[in-house]
Amino acid sequence: MFQVLRRLTAVTKRSSPGSCPGLAITIMLACCVEVSFAAPNTSGLKIVSVADNTSQSFASFGSMPSINNDGAVAFIATGGDFGQGVFRLQSGLLTTIAARSGKVLSNFGDDVVVNAGGVVAFDASLHNTGERAILTSDGIVVKTIVDSIQQGIVGGPFLSIGAMNAAGTVVFHGSRTNSRSQAIFAGDGGPLSTIVDTTTSNFQSLGNAAINNRGEVVFRAFRNDGSEAIFAGRGGATLIADTSGAFTDFLDPVMNNSGLVAEAGFLSNGGIEIFTGEGGSVTPRTNPGSNAFTFVDNVTVNDAGTIAFFADKTDGGQGIFLLSKTNDKPLSLIQTGDPLFGSTVTSLSLGRFSLNDHDQVVFVYTLQSGRSGIAIVSRNTDD
Repeated sequence: MFQVLRRLTAVTKRSSPGSCPGLAITIMLACCVEVSFAAPNTSGLKIVSVADNTSQSFASFGSMPSINNDGAVAFIATGGDFGQGVFRLQSGLLTTIAARSGKVLSNFGDDVVVNAGGVVAFDASLHNTGERAILTSDGIVVKTIVDSIQQGIVGGPFLSIGAMNAAGTVVFHGSRTNSRSQAIFAGDGGPLSTIVDTTTSNFQSLGNAAINNRGEVVFRAFRNDGSEAIFAGRGGATLIADTSGAFTDFLDPVMNNSGLVAEAGFLSNGGIEIFTGEGGSVTPRTNPGSNAFTFVDNVTVNDAGTIAFFADKTDGGQGIFLLSKTNDKPLSLIQTGDPLFGSTVTSLSLGRFSLNDHDQVVFVYTLQSGRSGIAIVSRNTDD
């Protein structure tokens, strides 16, 4: 692990201030950071550009950016000068967290997370075929959370981040190479701890997980009887919801710092319900009888209990929506067909950690003009 860490630290230093190759990329990108706004609209929303493929050296973007309460944004992007990399925009400075470098780093996963301290968690393939790692970096210091080969966990596309909390603890789902048993693991750069294991539970397989600042974990599990369930709390001891009733399937869950779980469940009648759960009770947050959406993805929640999510609409469009804790009618933040940056939105996406406590949502967009990028939408407090 030491050798891998030294190689990765060297890569990060080359992509950080203080050495020529990375410094050139960082300066070029940082000088081009755009702060622009969409035209004022009647919804009282403000949209700010973070990065795009027209004013910077980016060509395309990952689909799941992350934002913290200070407005720092982490995202994946590709470009002609650096191939593919992990970037963070914080206090107006765009920093290269990690970039593709020969045989050391490649194939970054879309699901990046930035925590309260500005530390970014990401996953990438390493120098050996099939070897994959989950790493964290503040732009200077790199920590290896897990190395698939060195710690006997299946790599490739099967190893990716679940979530990271403010202390830098990362949770993830992994399968062991020796037995193919599965577990939810947690780590901060030292020895891994096991949250739940298929060898010591009635689960036949496990799904994605999230962790909050109190160290509570929520995860998706598949029981030996074929049913599916969401568990949360210390060690995931509390059942939140399962498929014994109206639900037939769930998305990957998220949880805020008070322990409130946010999730979307697919219903046996073909409907979709976004709900919250805590202490074993479930509260519907959208009307399960509504036919407004045909698909929902990447539900995200903040500490006020506000929810943001992506959805395909029954009219064929798609959008990003916000649900306050007291309202079951989603507020449209942005949809396909909306005007944005002098053109029209054609596609959108967000991640499981794309909402902060100020109701700011970071999202990925593509426009009719060919422009694509990362932007933040928020309530316009100046209105």
